[in-house]
Amino acid sequence: MRDAEGLSQEQIREFLQSSHGIEFAGTQRSEVYTWTQGVLVAQEYAGRSKKERGLIRAHIERITGLGVSQRTRRLQSYRDSGRVEARPRRGHGSA
Repeated sequence: MRDAEGLSQEQIREFLQSSHGIEFAGTQRSEVYTWTQGVLVAQEYAGRSKKERGLIRAHIERITGLGVSQRTRRLQSYRDSGRVEARPRRGHGSA
């Protein structure tokens, strides 16, 4: 997943077209979050057009292996706080 943050829009488009059937996944949740935040910052996600943001979302989904809902939650976290971070886990018996 190195250097994927700095790809141009055209490079992302080419990657998505040529990588069908290939999946990557981060080994740890924190690694995936850090990488995702790096991509969003490097690509200046908030300032992009809707079409360009869609391309970035597809890229993140392909690289990380996150599902649509998971990816959406990460992006919402980024829009709200400027960071991609996990929400605290709430398990049984937690007060």
